Amino acid sequence: MTFTITNSTAIPYVEDNRLTTVDSVCQELDISSTGSSDFINNLIKRASFAIEKYVDRKFQKVDCTETMQSRGRHTLLLGHRPLRSIVAISFDGTTVASTSYEIDSREAGVLFRPAGWTSTLYQSNNIEPFQLEVGDRDWSINYVAGYVLPNSTGYDSSTAQLPDDVEAACIATVKSWYLDRGHNPRIKTEEIGDASETSFDQNVQISLPPIAISLLSPWRSFDPL
Repeated sequence: MTFTITNSTAIPYVEDNRLTTVDSVCQELDISSTGSSDFINNLIKRASFAIEKYVDRKFQKVDCTETMQSRGRHTLLLGHRPLRSIVAISFDGTTVASTSYEIDSREAGVLFRPAGWTSTLYQSNNIEPFQLEVGDRDWSINYVAGYVLPNSTGYDSSTAQLPDDVEAACIATVKSWYLDRGHNPRIKTEEIGDASETSFDQNVQISLPPIAISLLSPWRSFDPL
């Protein structure tokens, strides 16, 4: 499967995957953002990337094109969710009529086609032919999916906002890293006289806190059967 983000006029792509805001984190920590906003914003970015890696999915609402192979079944699972709308679907370069398929589950990103999604898997022609697990990526689906993130314009309850448990996981992660900054190997503080500077070392790996893992477990991606 290949996944390409389309920078469309309707949904201009901005590379900003932050899953919470500086104000939300500061409120949780009961501190003022003055003097800490840059550092906390950096933690938010790192925590958001760590969460995306853990769940093996992105959350930002985008216009995207996905090319994939098919096993010839009636359902097709898309890689980015929740599914908002289908722009166009083609098979081997030929557009497929929108009346021939339907959205079976928006939250799971599942498409249903009564005639089946034509198999693109290679076949082995030994004694009896059977399908291999690899094939051509002849199916191309252009669609809109994902959530409007907290730092995005138009973030409100009516525009597919990010679920509370995902944002809570990000806040919990940032809070944990912030409070543990004296012992966290990724957080470096340099003092020169009365001044100090705090930075985040990208080369040192640390884990998400247990509470974040618990909140994110239902969001982990899975391979279709």
